[in-house]
Amino acid sequence: PHYEQSHVRAVSRKLGIEEAEVRKTDFERAFIANEGVTLDTQYRMIEPIGEIVSHCFYGGQLKSHRKVAPDWYVDLPYPMNKPVAWIDSGTGERAIYEENQGGGRVINRHELQVCMHLLRQIASSPVLEKLRASKSEKHPFPIGIIVMYSAQKRLLEAELSRSEWMAPLRDLCDIATVDSYQGQERGVVILCLVRNNPERRQGFLVEPSRINVSLSRAQERLVVIGAKSMWEASNKQSSLADVLTFISEQTAAGNENYELVDGTTVIEGARNV
Repeated sequence: PHYEQSHVRAVSRKLGIEEAEVRKTDFERAFIANEGVTLDTQYRMIEPIGEIVSHCFYGGQLKSHRKVAPDWYVDLPYPMNKPVAWIDSGTGERAIYEENQGGGRVINRHELQVCMHLLRQIASSPVLEKLRASKSEKHPFPIGIIVMYSAQKRLLEAELSRSEWMAPLRDLCDIATVDSYQGQERGVVILCLVRNNPERRQGFLVEPSRINVSLSRAQERLVVIGAKSMWEASNKQSSLADVLTFISEQTAAGNENYELVDGTTVIEGARNV
């Protein structure tokens, strides 16, 4: 479960332990207590996604049973043709800061446009029928959109409800916040981080458990939409900084399973791979 920051702080003070210890899930405690034996191998994520989770949250001890996705996933529109992509919403001509509406309500209109662009590309892709064929009673939604802030979720839902091109995708994807995604999995996950501000305030995105859950819902494809600058400087000690560093290092090393690109490039189609 995830707890409000005020509750975490109160328990930390009452028990005299670090807040990070309070935030640990039973899942994490079991892993540590058993020296990782209980999580030696995971079966949900293909290896490129599993490697991120293993490296950033489990000290590299988590192995992946499945190595690659079914062949047809490479025909998804760029950059979803790669197993893992980080789309930088903080650079490029279209990039803008978040809008903080108060009361914990935060939206990011550029990330909204990036996410809608990805969905529109899928809606007109030949792979659409493959995604539809992958539906089952156990997996009713091949595409999952995890939005870190409820205000952004509502904004995305409102925009998509008015978009005629979304019709072929309405029964193929669901949109939810990370807290409602525990225990679930999706073939394709688009993760919208939302935060982008000059003070580098990341809010509850500092919580490793939430980041772990959001990333590990993906089975075949993981797309993170987030501002790199938020986790390149003052927030280097956070889980998202670890994730960004891992993806950056893999792309720099020429690992074709990972892609790093800015949102303006994706929307304008300046690069087609």
